[in-house]
Amino acid sequence: MKRFAFLVTLSFCAEVDALVSQYQKNDILYKAGFLPLHTLNILQDEAKDLLSEMKAEKNSVAHSRVGCALRRGDVIYDICSSEPFRDRVRELTGFPDLTLALNVPVELRHYLKNSHGMDWHTDDVLFSGHRQTELVITLINESSMQTMWKEKNGKVTSVCTEEGSVIFVRAGGVEHAVRTVSRTMGVGRVIMKMVFVDEGVTELSEDGKKVLGQVPHRQRKRKKR
Repeated sequence: MKRFAFLVTLSFCAEVDALVSQYQKNDILYKAGFLPLHTLNILQDEAKDLLSEMKAEKNSVAHSRVGCALRRGDVIYDICSSEPFRDRVRELTGFPDLTLALNVPVELRHYLKNSHGMDWHTDDVLFSGHRQTELVITLINESSMQTMWKEKNGKVTSVCTEEGSVIFVRAGGVEHAVRTVSRTMGVGRVIMKMVFVDEGVTELSEDGKKVLGQVPHRQRKRKKR
């Protein structure tokens, strides 16, 4: 298995406090440079190796997007479930009990070159009565796609997400979408999405049980004996 390290650069307290305040006030936060370059490169290599294994999603609000769900033992999943990664999520959200949801897979998603993006929507609440934060991390972006969200005051914010950036979104909160501005060149846009929830919470809501499985699981190849 490839070695990896999630090297966290200590942020200035004032900067962290401002980011925490922004997330807790607005239920959404965009942070460029979330992934250290070394970790980003490992994740990009893994994602490129999996592009051919991705399949169309079921009942998705996205257009021309494929993906695969990853589990423990996959390099991408193991990085996202590591303690340094978890601690960084806790630091930037200000919620000290958040941890990767064990019964929700990490999803790798690929917006194809002909994709028109994703319709306006709010993320499903998978765990009723508990804090749930979704992370969308951009690994590869060779597109002009704009991620948009509606602030509580009605203002629409739009950003072309950088590689290695993250968007934190509180489930059931902010309405958001993805739009294609011009013709996409190259690979398109590859992201990974995961759910963090309060530690110890495992019971899915009824809605949560219905939406899981939209992204097909990766079919691991059996080793030859």
